[in-house]
Amino acid sequence: MSFRQLLLLALSSTVLSCSGSTTPSGPPRNLLIVTMDSVRADRFETPEKYSELPLALAHFQAEALSFRGISSAPATLPAVASLFTGRHSRQLGYPAPDRQLPIDVATLAELFEARDYDTAAFVSSHALATGSGIERGFATFEAPDGPRTEDYEVTQAAREWLSTEGREERPWFVWVHLNAGHGPYDALETAFNPLNFFYKAMIPSPRKLDRKLEKSKSNSGAEGLPNYQRVAGPAISGRYRTFYDARVRVGDWFANELRHSLKRSEQYDQTVFAVIGTHGEALGEHGIEFDHGHNLFDEVLRVPFLVRVPGVSVLTSDRLASHVDFLPTMATLFGLEHVSSGVDLLTSSHANLAFSELFRPVGSGPAVSVRSAKWSVIQTDGSAPVAFDLLQDPAQQEPLPAASTAAADALVEVLGALNTELPAQAARTELRSDDRARLRALGYVLNRFE
Repeated sequence: MSFRQLLLLALSSTVLSCSGSTTPSGPPRNLLIVTMDSVRADRFETPEKYSELPLALAHFQAEALSFRGISSAPATLPAVASLFTGRHSRQLGYPAPDRQLPIDVATLAELFEARDYDTAAFVSSHALATGSGIERGFATFEAPDGPRTEDYEVTQAAREWLSTEGREERPWFVWVHLNAGHGPYDALETAFNPLNFFYKAMIPSPRKLDRKLEKSKSNSGAEGLPNYQRVAGPAISGRYRTFYDARVRVGDWFANELRHSLKRSEQYDQTVFAVIGTHGEALGEHGIEFDHGHNLFDEVLRVPFLVRVPGVSVLTSDRLASHVDFLPTMATLFGLEHVSSGVDLLTSSHANLAFSELFRPVGSGPAVSVRSAKWSVIQTDGSAPVAFDLLQDPAQQEPLPAASTAAADALVEVLGALNTELPAQAARTELRSDDRARLRALGYVLNRFE
């Protein structure tokens, strides 16, 4: 079979391996979604490689649907925007802190609000708090005054909201955004700090694989360790990787605390509980050091995508789950009317591809990616698409021969379909100087919003 035939076969097939039923026994009542910033899928899929401790969410994994999550964009706001609208970044005018979501595109919170659900959001990153429109539909929207709020604070705020007297009298939708996996890695200076506890249990990098990190002159991980990531002490890759792994476990800890809160309040079996990564984090792969938002390789696109639906016993699915698939899946479960570009992950047998897009990566123009379970096709700045065989080359180090006409055709077809739905120029706002400073402290301001 030729490469062209193999690629077309791979890009048109879906592998589904599961156990149990994908049909819920009855409609759920509530929805709680936890988004985790900068968390790679491998930290959930093979946690034993990075820590001596099991995941706090291990029991949740054992009872949830676990998909092969693919981020729609390797940056927080556009990823969350796709998650809550079911639309790709280009269909939303490339969401950014200085761009407004289209007013005619309903968010998931607005859909629930229209059905008289109580809605609340507790977010820990200023990247989600600049008035871009992601807050629409939330009756309660708590966001940080500074660059970030620590995860224990947003977790506590959400737990208090959930335990309010009479909460069970009205169905609700709650979103909690945890930011522990996102740099800078020295930000957990709090009264309750589990970081040291997890840090001691992390598995260090072998010395022979360790290396010194160059210090970047900017916030870009493309030049070395970004400015916003610097902490006191030697700039050694293994040291920073251990910081990262410990912080991922902090987020895991607090996500599980929310799960326990539901169980204690006896709302767990009435609630769809989801834990989904916004994007991953590059840890030196492809020239990017401890950062994201610069390319479309798996280290920044593959994310945890776990959903527990009461009455659904499916455990593991090999099918890809894009952020745009979350809204239609929830809309079907809760009976919400919607328009989206995704598919219902529980009922659709449609061959699925995952489309991701990066707007203005450092040093180039827009980049796009089309991915199946077997193949990854990436196009940057209008150049010829580059294809990777993910089964033979999971690290995406060896591009397939340039004569990949099928790869180009598949990508052009997907882009053509999306381009028919491009919105008018997104409304823009002028960021205040304090907003710029907060975003710069999180690495979001290079020259992107200047």
